[in-house]
Amino acid sequence: MNIDHQKEPPNDFRIHFSIPTEVASLNQLGRLLATWEVTNDSEIHWQAQTS
Repeated sequence: MNIDHQKEPPNDFRIHFSIPTEVASLNQLGRLLATWEVTNDSEIHWQAQTS
């Protein structure tokens, strides 16, 4: 995954990472992140599922 904010410094940033996992497992992580209330719980526990 590549994310490029494409702004002028100091507001620019780029993120590059990969997660070896099945698509369904990555979708589960997305659902967890979408409903994550950081103020109530500062951690998410997720385990990547691979074939």
